[in-house]
Amino acid sequence: MAKREKDTYTIRSIHNALNLLEEFKGNRDELGVTELSKRLNLHKNRVFRILATLEARDTSSRTRPPRTTGWG
Repeated sequence: MAKREKDTYTIRSIHNALNLLEEFKGNRDELGVTELSKRLNLHKNRVFRILATLEARDTSSRTRPPRTTGWG
């Protein structure tokens, strides 16, 4: 039987969420969806959905009204 690469066992969306959280590590600035999208090379919709999921779990919160979508 052929040996499988370790990355075939990983879940990409979890990698993306953890990478997104790392962007806030030690960073006191607010980061918007557009900025995070550029930094992570992810579509803005995907970034927004990850942030919304984290917010629903009380891991992240918006610091501005939804129209400006500032997260911190």
